[in-house]
Amino acid sequence: MQKLDVAKRLFPLVLTGEKTSTIRFNEQRIHAGPMTYWCDGSFVGMAAVEMYGKIGLLRSLVIKKDERS
Repeated sequence: MQKLDVAKRLFPLVLTGEKTSTIRFNEQRIHAGPMTYWCDGSFVGMAAVEMYGKIGLLRSLVIKKDERS
């Protein structure tokens, strides 16, 4: 499965659909099929999407609960 790390500050924008593009140098190409977005390379949050060309549709979302509350 493809994986794309997303900066923690940008992760909420990806989930709401406000951020829909990215520029990545010297990284793998994104292809149609399943992919996961990982928040900041750690398990703060993760979203599974299905890529259709250059468009991704959210399939599932997992966010780590804030353990301070």
